[in-house]
Amino acid sequence: NSGKYLGKEVRVVCQTHVDARLPEGIVMCYRYLMTCCAADARPVFVFIEHPKDRVIEKDKWISAKGILSMTKNSGREIPTISAASIDYVKEPSFPFLFF
Repeated sequence: NSGKYLGKEVRVVCQTHVDARLPEGIVMCYRYLMTCCAADARPVFVFIEHPKDRVIEKDKWISAKGILSMTKNSGREIPTISAASIDYVKEPSFPFLFF
């Protein structure tokens, strides 16, 4: 429920996905969400907006902190963090999220 966090500062720890099809200065950041077991795991993601002069590496774990907004991309609204800080971190000991 990203709506209740719009306009607020948030922090996420997630794995990066860099793709040339994304808008400039945007990377996708994701984790897998499970409701029962690994068989039902599905990715949940946010866009991370970063300074255009900062290169973000693909398939790395990061901690990003910034203000949450929504970005329209391909007809869908995607939660987006305008990152005030991005730090590379170690993969969490348990990288899945539970619902």
